[in-house]
Amino acid sequence: MTLSTFTPDQLRAIDQALGWVPERHQMAPAGDWTYWLFVAGRGAGKTDAGAHYVTNHVNGPACLDGPVPHRVAIAAPTLGDARMTCVKGDSGILGHDPAARFVLMDGEVVWPNGSTGRIFGSYTPEDVERWRGPQHCLVWADELAAWRYLDECWDMMRL
Repeated sequence: MTLSTFTPDQLRAIDQALGWVPERHQMAPAGDWTYWLFVAGRGAGKTDAGAHYVTNHVNGPACLDGPVPHRVAIAAPTLGDARMTCVKGDSGILGHDPAARFVLMDGEVVWPNGSTGRIFGSYTPEDVERWRGPQHCLVWADELAAWRYLDECWDMMRL
């Protein structure tokens, strides 16, 4: 049984049983949207909400055909920020999905269903070049205001 077999109400009940009870401002908007911009101060739960959304996404219906049902980009101001905050932090992906594992050598999160998440930084020209490669069905862009190469990374990310 996968998370995609549960109804939204059942998923909320699972979240609450596991101790993650989102505040209204931490929940993705309903409907079909392209961007979700979560602007809030320190401690508002932005990382928690992002990690939760990514976890539910990769455990939901496949976006891609083949053995990798989801390919997620996890981007932050630096590679270290992406790794230590978005993936390994207290409210990061590994805190939301203990079945996921992080492969440091590849800079990838791997889920049991074959989904992958690759970390990206935006601090150096080399970080911009790392965006070349496979396309992603979801991008978690954390702390956009702190991206040193925002315009360049954004352009590469949108490809």
